[in-house]
Amino acid sequence: MKNYIFKFYRMLKELLVLPFRADAKTTIFFYKAILTSIPQIIRDKNFGVPHSKMRGKPCVFKFFGKKILLDGVAFGYAGEIYIRKCYTHPSFTIQNDDTIVDLGASIGPFSIAAALLGKKVIAVDINKESLEKLKEQAKLNNCLDKIKIVLGAVGPNSGMCIDQIKKVPALEFNQLLKENNVSRVDFLKIDIEGSEFDLLENNNGWLQKVKKIAMEVHPAYGNPKKLKEILQGHGFNVDLKDLNGKIVDNITDVAGGYLFAKRY
Repeated sequence: MKNYIFKFYRMLKELLVLPFRADAKTTIFFYKAILTSIPQIIRDKNFGVPHSKMRGKPCVFKFFGKKILLDGVAFGYAGEIYIRKCYTHPSFTIQNDDTIVDLGASIGPFSIAAALLGKKVIAVDINKESLEKLKEQAKLNNCLDKIKIVLGAVGPNSGMCIDQIKKVPALEFNQLLKENNVSRVDFLKIDIEGSEFDLLENNNGWLQKVKKIAMEVHPAYGNPKKLKEILQGHGFNVDLKDLNGKIVDNITDVAGGYLFAKRY
């Protein structure tokens, strides 16, 4: 019951915050999708159905002073990144001279925002079709010139997408940086569906080049507390947060949580 209450709270908060993070047309589109999907929302206990109804609709979001144009197919991701700001908060912002690496870029909502706010983005994903959509949307936002799109997998020995990972190039993170002439990563965003454990637990000397990490953590594939200890050993101050933004000693909920790491 407690989990359902927290989930309802997150859904309600998304609805209330939306008018401040999207334009009026986008907000009205989504509210209409909500009203026509109430039975499915009650059944599924999420906004999956109304999110799907946004597909093909032009949406405009506001994120740290930037206007971002997206196809409604990205609405679910936009809710996480622009509305709930799951990877950013007051001490985790992107500056105009920053180099950003987006692992698990998907169709691009974070990469596009990072390109508009920062200097250079390396966007990595294992899904070719998602990266093609990212390219389209980056063009729409006039920032494709600041994004290097890479098809491949980091941390290929753990996570829920192992079968798909085998079909794309395996990437060694330090080599990825060298090939893209990156000596410093100001902001590393990670959402790689459990592969974060392989990525951070093995061959992780490249962490010395990273200043900040914001990561979705999937405890079904490893112990988030171990990741915290690894990063602390590399000179990071680390917080683990549950899906409600509360700092916790460890993330045990199968739904996951977030890790924020910043150099002292």
